[in-house]
Amino acid sequence: MNGIEDVDLIANYVDVLEVATGVAPGHVKLLVVATETPAAMIGFSGYARKSQRLVAMTWGGEDLSAALGALTPRETDGSWTFPYQVGARAVPVCRRCGWCCGARDALR
Repeated sequence: MNGIEDVDLIANYVDVLEVATGVAPGHVKLLVVATETPAAMIGFSGYARKSQRLVAMTWGGEDLSAALGALTPRETDGSWTFPYQVGARAVPVCRRCGWCCGARDALR
């Protein structure tokens, strides 16, 4: 996902598929992996806008780190490098929107 616009696009397709298959409108919900790419980080604040289908988000530090060229997940002092800290920034957005929020790639 690169932002809420992607959620809107997918939601439009799901609307059509629900009607075509006889599923109750709005039944299908979405969980997004919100911080996989640098582009996703630029559009991250857009997730604060409510979506009827979006009910949860998660993040993956490894993909974002690789996209940014990070060589290691930790600083020399043992703390997480910036790309791995990004997921923690998703928590306030999730809480504000009343979503589930979890880490696909748990910080250990």
